[in-house]
Amino acid sequence: MIAEEPKKYKNFKFIPGCEFLFLDNNSGFRFPAFEAVGLGFNPFSQRIAEILKDINSIDIIKKLVNKNAVFSYAHPIRYYFTGNGVTAEFIKYLRKIGINGIESNYQYVGYKDTPEMISQKQHIQKIAKENNFFETGGTDTHGKNIFRPFAQTYLDKLI
Repeated sequence: MIAEEPKKYKNFKFIPGCEFLFLDNNSGFRFPAFEAVGLGFNPFSQRIAEILKDINSIDIIKKLVNKNAVFSYAHPIRYYFTGNGVTAEFIKYLRKIGINGIESNYQYVGYKDTPEMISQKQHIQKIAKENNFFETGGTDTHGKNIFRPFAQTYLDKLI
């Protein structure tokens, strides 16, 4: 998209990273698994592989935040449709473990901009504002090929 219409997307910034699945059985939540997108690092870097080796999943957040990465809670709208919701307690938990962003806009396969979806997006944006979370958006594309070779320029500069 960007390559086809660069003027239209001149204010877009590519920020590499990857999505993590976290399971924290000590969280106290009924559904202890959640996903977060780590941003600001090259997920294919050998240095990152070394950092992530032999640590538990929640510690990944602290290790990468110490290397200037940031984390955004991934596709919270999907959790509404599975019945988990986004509670004030869960937001406090995210903040405590080092996540301070929330994905408020994304193109997730199978979800359309129905009135219910638009309402949920607005609710997530309100949560972001009330909790001083930065907002992210994404494609939820799993794999490194989506922006290649465009992304390689940026990935080569990061840890």
